[in-house]
Amino acid sequence: MPELPDVETFKRYLDSTSLHHKMTGVKVHDKRILEGVSQSKLSKAVKGNEFENTRRHGKNLFVKSGSATLYFHFGMTGQLSYEQSDNGPVKYTRVQFNFENGHELDYVCRRMLGKVGLTESSDTFIEKESLGPDALDISEKQFCELLNSKTAGLKSFLMNQQTIAGIGNIYSDEILFNSKMHPKLKTSDLDDKACSKLYKNMIKVLNRSIEADADPSKMPNTYLLPHRRAGKKCPRCDGKIKMIKVNNRSTYFCPKCQSE
Repeated sequence: MPELPDVETFKRYLDSTSLHHKMTGVKVHDKRILEGVSQSKLSKAVKGNEFENTRRHGKNLFVKSGSATLYFHFGMTGQLSYEQSDNGPVKYTRVQFNFENGHELDYVCRRMLGKVGLTESSDTFIEKESLGPDALDISEKQFCELLNSKTAGLKSFLMNQQTIAGIGNIYSDEILFNSKMHPKLKTSDLDDKACSKLYKNMIKVLNRSIEADADPSKMPNTYLLPHRRAGKKCPRCDGKIKMIKVNNRSTYFCPKCQSE
């Protein structure tokens, strides 16, 4: 599932391709992708307007257009593609935003688990969904206060969108690997020094992935992501990567350098 680094990459892609182009309309190829809005209402909200600016919060992307604010959630397989309209929409396009300049922005979602909708504002959406602070906006003090207030496993703490927004299964594994912390450790197991370490690694890992365009193959070879398969050699020691289930999620770690 696209996580914070992926959605930040989508945001920057939209910013570089699709801002400030007048829209001629919207074509919805599969209305099941729409959440709480019809095709006609969506088209009316953006037709004749431009995408003016964007905001990302956690795994959600917001786009301001006139008086409307669109939101995109990318599910498991969502992405954006800016194309020449003459070429037609790319495969699995669910919503197509047409521009006056002869191009289109395609919202592509093969498995139909994403959502496109309208909201009064990004702040209204965040409040309605009870989302926590964005993982790259939270301070170390706020982070450790939140951690100390919870009784949960570390992986569950990192992945809870109502606590901290943006981290999912893949990057929680990477953050814990960089921190040399076992995924079954509890929040109560961490002292102030360990909490500071976890926070700093969270910021480092997320920013490093954004620099790599959220492409695991571009991540440092010392990271877990390029080796995230059971039985692979740990890039940090002579241990082997192991897969276990934590809250029914496949979790990868090195039992030798991430001791419980």
